[in-house]
Amino acid sequence: MKKKIYITIIMCLGMFLNAQRGKVGINTSNPVETLDVNGKTHTNSLYLRNPGEPTMTGGSFLATSENAMQLYDPTLESSGLFNYLKLSLTGVSGAGITDYDTKIDANNFLVVLHNYSFKLNDGTTNVMLDYGDNGV
Repeated sequence: MKKKIYITIIMCLGMFLNAQRGKVGINTSNPVETLDVNGKTHTNSLYLRNPGEPTMTGGSFLATSENAMQLYDPTLESSGLFNYLKLSLTGVSGAGITDYDTKIDANNFLVVLHNYSFKLNDGTTNVMLDYGDNGV
């Protein structure tokens, strides 16, 4: 009788431990990660944390997959996760830039600003950002 109870307890524990290794999908029937969400992102505002360093060029993106940290370097390959484009503007007035045309077709591409920096003529980077009339 004790043997049957131990076997039942071990089987139940095995089911609970194995249940934690499953993959959950939202809006997908075949999840490939622990949590796989297939849908649209809705945001009201997007804020960048800190300006970049004006003396640095290039960049890297932090990506995670399969519980391992991976660093994606866009200078090595631009056909993978991201296409990387650096724009340098000189001779900009103190009023700043409005409606700059990147010549990137918005119907075919999604453009995301991931880094920005300002370097003034005196070498400083002290710039106050004006978010316009969006209430921020």
